[in-house]
Amino acid sequence: MKKVIIIGATSGIGRELARLYAERGDLVGATGRRNDLLYTLRLEFPNHIVTECYDATAPDATDHLESPVKKLGGLDILIYNAGWGELTDTLDYKIDKDTVDINVNGFLEAIHFGWRYFSTQGHGHLATTSSVAANRGNRHSPPTARPRPSRAPGSKAST
Repeated sequence: MKKVIIIGATSGIGRELARLYAERGDLVGATGRRNDLLYTLRLEFPNHIVTECYDATAPDATDHLESPVKKLGGLDILIYNAGWGELTDTLDYKIDKDTVDINVNGFLEAIHFGWRYFSTQGHGHLATTSSVAANRGNRHSPPTARPRPSRAPGSKAST
């Protein structure tokens, strides 16, 4: 039985990963910003899923990772799945800042936490999900010579 934490497990890939690990019999620490979605996930697998509601960009984000580690009784796999990008045709500092905060800074905090934990423990696995936009762009950041706003593809490429 593995002990897995998934950062960004309220919807999409992260939620499905939590379900897959729980169905397999593993213990899962599901995290995310939307407590109502974490609650419904925990109800699906009450004996296999514990939750921690927090924002991966918050200054105390790594403190919130300690909680599911304690609840699970350790950690074998840390998956960073949090991230997003907002499509827009304009340059907007707030959107850019929010995107980099979750896709880059949140990622760094979580991965450094995992690396330190696994280095001390002597074993463990780090994983992350990214986006094909990091490789091929989209209509808001096409591979052309014409400058266009590009935030999510570049920030996801960093992961």
